[in-house]
Amino acid sequence: DGWRGWCSDTLSRALVRAQRAANDIDAIHAKTYQNMCHTLCQTSEMFWTAKARREWHEQNRIMLENILLAIRQDPGRRVLVALQCQRVHWLEPKLKKIPDINLVDFRDL
Repeated sequence: DGWRGWCSDTLSRALVRAQRAANDIDAIHAKTYQNMCHTLCQTSEMFWTAKARREWHEQNRIMLENILLAIRQDPGRRVLVALQCQRVHWLEPKLKKIPDINLVDFRDL
């Protein structure tokens, strides 16, 4: 909405350009890219309205529930989760706190 929306959209477009430039797995997982991504995501969040922030957290909560449902439906199986990098910053710490979940980088499979 207004200037907040413009700032958030501008940062989102910058992130999309960076994602397209990082055109292979090693580039996307490089520390420089991850730091830049995290910085753009955090800066973008500063411009969200309270409503947008609530909706984003609700979407994340639903994703977390769905991931846990998939894991618990078939114990012992691996589950691959692919999602927007901005969501990783929120979901990964939550998943790491769950004792029976072991997060593994897909390159280590």
